[in-house]
Amino acid sequence: TTKQIATKIAIPTIIVKIDTTTFTRVGALTLNAGENDGGDATIYGTNLYVSCDTSPAIVVKIDLTTFTRTGAVTLTQNRGVSITNDGAKLYVTCRDATDLGVLVRIDIATFLEDGTVTFTAGRTSPVDSVIVGNYIYVICYSGSTGYVCKIDKLNWTYNTDINISPRYL
Repeated sequence: TTKQIATKIAIPTIIVKIDTTTFTRVGALTLNAGENDGGDATIYGTNLYVSCDTSPAIVVKIDLTTFTRTGAVTLTQNRGVSITNDGAKLYVTCRDATDLGVLVRIDIATFLEDGTVTFTAGRTSPVDSVIVGNYIYVICYSGSTGYVCKIDKLNWTYNTDINISPRYL
């Protein structure tokens, strides 16, 4: 069994392939110029999708069978920090030009951006996301204040958020 890991050890990003049985490095793939700062990755089927923390954000598609880069999509938002998928869509946490959090949706079948949801004012710097049922939960910060923002996948809307800073617990 092998596992592919996105790393930030170079500009452009280098994807390192590790054999998890022997825990040895068995390959590396250097992405194209400008595909820098591979911050997160998700696997669906035989493809690895890597989000690049660039402006504008880029998502790179890699065929794990051949370990080759097969495409990329440049997003309408900046800084693709985290990426997750539900089998039909990829969800990338980004920032708009003012640093406000934005969730970008990409259709896996067409590998095209097909929607964005902008967070409530003050919900900046998204750092991670997870899908639970019909919702995507995004952790973001505004200064020293942390929030979990709830996005409705079905209606593709910002639902609500909750302050998770220690001083409010």
